[in-house]
Amino acid sequence: MKKLFILASFLIPSSICWLSCSNDNSALSENIEEYELKSKPMANRLADAFEEIAINKDGDYDEGAFIVYDTETDELLAADVFSYGLGQIAAVRSGEMSEEYAFTTLGADPPKNQGWIYFDTCKGKVNSLKLAMRLNKVIPQNADFEIYVEHPKDGSSKVWYRLT
Repeated sequence: MKKLFILASFLIPSSICWLSCSNDNSALSENIEEYELKSKPMANRLADAFEEIAINKDGDYDEGAFIVYDTETDELLAADVFSYGLGQIAAVRSGEMSEEYAFTTLGADPPKNQGWIYFDTCKGKVNSLKLAMRLNKVIPQNADFEIYVEHPKDGSSKVWYRLT
């Protein structure tokens, strides 16, 4: 009888655990991934974005890239020039941004009168990650910002930023 009680006390909790673990946990894993992303320090998030741009696996960032951060949603996005341009057009049309503030002359240095500040030039993946760490120290915490990364023909990266 004692053996049956011990066996039952082991089998019942383990079967409950097994059944609950076999359920669909996709919503749970999405929440965990979102938490991990948002709990990452900004320097690491910037480094990830710069790494994605430096690797440029699909060639999306050949013309340059933008990194955009919004404090309200806590989202950091890397966008190619075309996608960023579409976002600028949508922001101007919706009234969220003035036309004078939109960066419309793509392929050129960003206009200084729109708040763009030249930061530095680097070459290679490792140096771009170091640049991301340095840039994190310059940008104030809890500030919306945009970063523009231009890729000149020599393989380097020229970086500007502005607070939005």
